Amino acid sequence: MLRSNGMRNSCIIFLILKTARASFYITGNTLVERNFLENYLLPDKFDRLPERMLPMCYPSDPTVNYMNFQSPYGVFIPNWTLWFIIQLEEYLTRSADHEMVQRLKSKVLCILEYMKEFENEDGLLEKLEGWVFIEWSKANDYSLDVNYPSNMLYAGALAAAGRIYDSKELLEESESIKAKILEQSFDGRFFRDNAMRENGTLTITHNRSEVCQYYAFFLILLHLRHIRSYGLP
Repeated sequence: MLRSNGMRNSCIIFLILKTARASFYITGNTLVERNFLENYLLPDKFDRLPERMLPMCYPSDPTVNYMNFQSPYGVFIPNWTLWFIIQLEEYLTRSADHEMVQRLKSKVLCILEYMKEFENEDGLLEKLEGWVFIEWSKANDYSLDVNYPSNMLYAGALAAAGRIYDSKELLEESESIKAKILEQSFDGRFFRDNAMRENGTLTITHNRSEVCQYYAFFLILLHLRHIRSYGLP
């Protein structure tokens, strides 16, 4: 059951982005994606989720606690909402629908406010609530405590929000997180997946997954202006 649920939710995240892109190329419009995004504007709040959190797919996503989390909430993937922000920037590029993007601004800022509560002394997300899901591979075993792929996604979401809402503050925060990830995660050859909190001290592990390198490339390195200053080729 755990495996099937994990595959189900990873497929949801993947298919939402792929369906939005494919729908545009097939139909020449963004009506399907607009309907998907507009669903999140309908309720004032989502039952059995933390304040400011979004479900993985609304209204089809169940908020039941089928994984026996010791939590007052149902199952949710906190880092999924960061993909939501990245998709919103893609949607704006495809549709030029500034009106929808503005209507979703409060949702986006609430997501970022929620995430900020989990920033540690380095400005990185640590010990997120819920199910920190990366993909169905060994990478999922490395999701505690500071998960670098999730923080790469956080930096990407901050940058996306900064661009679509013209926020210099969000863009600067994104750059600060990228710099801290490069300082901690990159070992000279590969990006390590996580760091663990031991007796109050953050200890970087030697865990290195394939997907972590993909996250680093697409969310960090592609957008880094001065890549050589970090000792990277």
